[in-house]
Amino acid sequence: MKRKLSLLLASLVVGAFALLIASPVHAQATGNTTVSIDIPDIVILHYFSTVDVQIDAAAMGSFLTGGPTAIDEGPDGGLATENLGQFELNLGMIPTGLSNDPTSAVLLLQEAWGVRAIGNLGANTDLTITVPTPILANGGSQIAIDGAAVESGVLSGATILFPAPGLAPALIGDVRLTLNFTNTTAAGIHAGGVYTLTATNL
Repeated sequence: MKRKLSLLLASLVVGAFALLIASPVHAQATGNTTVSIDIPDIVILHYFSTVDVQIDAAAMGSFLTGGPTAIDEGPDGGLATENLGQFELNLGMIPTGLSNDPTSAVLLLQEAWGVRAIGNLGANTDLTITVPTPILANGGSQIAIDGAAVESGVLSGATILFPAPGLAPALIGDVRLTLNFTNTTAAGIHAGGVYTLTATNL
């Protein structure tokens, strides 16, 4: 019995030694590193340097009259008179009013700008539009930009204020221009008008 017990103990010792040889214990050390990064105040403005807008005759006619460009003002007539050898009858044309006012036509440029910005904690970003050159010309014919606004969601105005949107994704918005066709007398390209967008972290 003692012999069997001795053999069993010897086997266990040999097995444990073999296990230690097969699976050596490696030395190990662990350390934690705290990282801080100082991010600069930055604002990135995405814009189009040139915008070429084409308005076809159908769109212009629909804007001005709501439909056809030939407007029947109804029947008229009266008693003609003789004057200097000719008959004359004044029909008294009073043109039907236009569907929309050509002195304040809106041109909405959708998705016309984008802003990425990182500011101080809780900071806002300001986007402003100005019109340094409000006249688009084609010879003596002119289109005037009488008003301009930037828009994003419910925000609209010459200046809008919003929380700094971060770097991705960019905040994207529209430009709304009010055009005056009072001095527009020629078809064709009217060019030269300029609006300026300025984004500022506050």
